[in-house]
Amino acid sequence: MPSSLKTAIAAAVFGCLAAATTAEAGTLSVSPTLIDQKAPASTAALTVQAPGKEPMRVQVRLFRWVQVDGQDRLEPTRDVVASPPMLKVAPGTDYTVRIVRTTKRPVTGEESYRLLVDQLPEPKDKKANQVTLVIRHSIPVFFSTGDEKPAAIAWSAVKTSKGLVLTARNDGGRRFKLTNLVVKTASGKLLRRIDGLAGYVLGRSTMSWPVTGQVAPGSALDIAGQGEGEPFHGTSLVKPSP
Repeated sequence: MPSSLKTAIAAAVFGCLAAATTAEAGTLSVSPTLIDQKAPASTAALTVQAPGKEPMRVQVRLFRWVQVDGQDRLEPTRDVVASPPMLKVAPGTDYTVRIVRTTKRPVTGEESYRLLVDQLPEPKDKKANQVTLVIRHSIPVFFSTGDEKPAAIAWSAVKTSKGLVLTARNDGGRRFKLTNLVVKTASGKLLRRIDGLAGYVLGRSTMSWPVTGQVAPGSALDIAGQGEGEPFHGTSLVKPSP
């Protein structure tokens, strides 16, 4: 697997951003942090700004976003592109990047992508035997018809040799965003808490999370948090490893 793709996948898992009006990290600002286009719309705009005092080089890339075996995966695609893919942002200046769905294939269901916006290190800042840290934003991008079935989440929990794994299965056609995820036993013992964004469960996909604590097979779990605009609540019985 190409190293660039490995980096992109790691960023999607580690650096997913919540949908807000503007995201800022250091001296790189982008908005919006969620792109959700309904057919026939096939283009969107991203604003990139460098609020600091120095210009910066920025790379913009798009990947198809799928979930395999309960984990996020990014795959190369040419169905959606960013224009321009490289830019130099002057301090205090807004730059517009166009996000374009180029494929002529009609939208079927909800298509999911990740837009990676990377600040690139300046050559003058590179020093021997030093790693230069840069800023990355990972932005969800969706294209849909708007008539997909809403998310329908079913929970399961399996006790494996590596511990307890909680899985959300989305039988609907739209993604489900989870925040402030709390997993407890039926008696109220806290097993896992994720403040803020816990992740997305894409349509017709599954997403999994490890859960700490000793829980016997057959035990009941209570799962709660915030979904797309409203709280959610679910339950699951712990199953032994198959």
